Amino acid sequence: MTIQPELDLESQLYALCATNNEQAAVEKIIIRLEALLRAGAFELVDEFLQNLDVTRVSAAVLLGALTITHPAKTQLNWRAQFLMRATYQLQTLLGFTRATALLENRM
Repeated sequence: MTIQPELDLESQLYALCATNNEQAAVEKIIIRLEALLRAGAFELVDEFLQNLDVTRVSAAVLLGALTITHPAKTQLNWRAQFLMRATYQLQTLLGFTRATALLENRM
């Protein structure tokens, strides 16, 4: 089975978040990233993490991305940089205390 990159994942997430369809966006990111990680397509996940505009997605999407990539963090070169960008955005959206609590097991 070959996993093909979903060229339009970012655009789909942006559109779903813009229309307040957060649950569908979270489901989409979890399902797609999990499939890529299971297939060992770490470079595709890295590319996604590098390119995602954290200001255009919801807090739930950011937390979903961090949660699903946590077990593979040592194999994802861009995850640490994504974590920094996502943390800043989560603090902006949710406040420092709430963001810190939510990120506790996702770093």
